[in-house]
Amino acid sequence: MASSASAQNDVLYRIKKSGKSSKQTGKIQEISALSVTFNGRSGVEKIPVWEIEKLAAGNEPVEVEKARDRIDGARYDEALELLDRVKLGSNPITDAEVGFYRAMAMSKMAFSGGSVSAVDAGGAMNKFIKANAKSHHIVPATEMMGRLAMADGKLDFAKQKFDLLKKSNWPEYVAKGLYLSGEALMREKKYPQAAAEFDKLISLRGNDDLTQRYKRLGQCQKAKAAALGGGDAAASIATLETIIKQENPDDKELFACAYNALGSCHLKSNDLAEAQEKFLFTHLLFDSESNAHAEAVYHLTSIWTTQNQTDRASEARQILKSRYRNTWWSGQLN
Repeated sequence: MASSASAQNDVLYRIKKSGKSSKQTGKIQEISALSVTFNGRSGVEKIPVWEIEKLAAGNEPVEVEKARDRIDGARYDEALELLDRVKLGSNPITDAEVGFYRAMAMSKMAFSGGSVSAVDAGGAMNKFIKANAKSHHIVPATEMMGRLAMADGKLDFAKQKFDLLKKSNWPEYVAKGLYLSGEALMREKKYPQAAAEFDKLISLRGNDDLTQRYKRLGQCQKAKAAALGGGDAAASIATLETIIKQENPDDKELFACAYNALGSCHLKSNDLAEAQEKFLFTHLLFDSESNAHAEAVYHLTSIWTTQNQTDRASEARQILKSRYRNTWWSGQLN
């Protein structure tokens, strides 16, 4: 992709070791899936994509930056309205940014119960990938394609996308690829294979925060896979309870994952009361974690139906059909 023909400088925000980003101005000379060649104050540098927070062509319309902010704030409708105002064709970098963020806004709308279906969001993301094979957004776009496919029940296609993440050399997405691959295998009830993926994740050498985060999530899911695969459920429960005792309860994603895993272990042991309690923790305390919340609500629907708690089961079913209608868990309802 060529850089802007305008005399205005392109802009790149580079993530420093402190985690903060610094603004660099210059010219974007080349963009690929894993690096951006940037000619700035320090000369020509080939910057890895994991060190880039965002970039923009020098003549980028203000609507694009506003749309990024709206997406960060979960205001997806507003983001799409802003992107629709941008006239395409003046700069390929801007065109790619618009295509990616439009597809990302649609995807996040699909997962949050918005008016966009997982199929339509997947179509928009696929269109972006085909038109921008060398974009620095290709790896995140591939992840989202896999997630959308998994939500739609297309597990083989999803696993193909997750395999690409594992081969990407982008540390964050290698970890995500292993985690999501394990998730897809769990949904196929291939528990030993899923546990093997989580083992690979836990064994990664990376010490960055995101890799460490996915390792902790992988430990929860490995324990869950072991129990569901016929292993010692009591041992898995003990592992998960240790994680809950040792980790920071402010980590909502991890705790939602751990409590759901505990709930699944208790279900495997036919202890509906304990399972209900654990899924209720996620439902009541961690409902901001959409994927985990959808899973918890699905299991609560089943438990309450079994217990003839008709009103509670109906209420949970309605949450799945409205707020999480584009998720795997909604698709599992009878």
